[in-house]
Amino acid sequence: MSDGRMVRVKVIGLRATIVRSKAEGDLIIPNSELVQNAVSNYTYRDSLYRLETQVGVAYESDLKRVRAVLEQTCNNLEWKSKHTEPLILLDAFGDSSVNYLIRVWIDDPWRAGQMRSPLNEAIWWALKDAHIVIAFPQLDVHLPQQGPAPT
Repeated sequence: MSDGRMVRVKVIGLRATIVRSKAEGDLIIPNSELVQNAVSNYTYRDSLYRLETQVGVAYESDLKRVRAVLEQTCNNLEWKSKHTEPLILLDAFGDSSVNYLIRVWIDDPWRAGQMRSPLNEAIWWALKDAHIVIAFPQLDVHLPQQGPAPT
């Protein structure tokens, strides 16, 4: 829907369309709203849905090894789509980490909310098992020395 909600169409009527939300609530949407606004249809062409997450690793990490671990982890997910390969992107050099964007496609967009947690857990354990540090925000404070330190 144009307001960012994901719904499943149940009935299309002359004046309104009845949809079901991910929270299992029914909504009645006037067809005029559907005609006047942009609507994203995730299953128009197929049911593939992009599941996306991010992870930041320490700057000291071997980035070739990080990529290999992330690729292997995503490729080993039994529930990922067999039609589209996972995508691992070095997204940014952050303040405290090298940030990766991980995309895995699933065949059912309604399972996206349920599958983000297993994806994140698989990444967590794979990096931990490979002794790759998941970075966290850090702040280094450097105080200039101007004469003797106060006592």
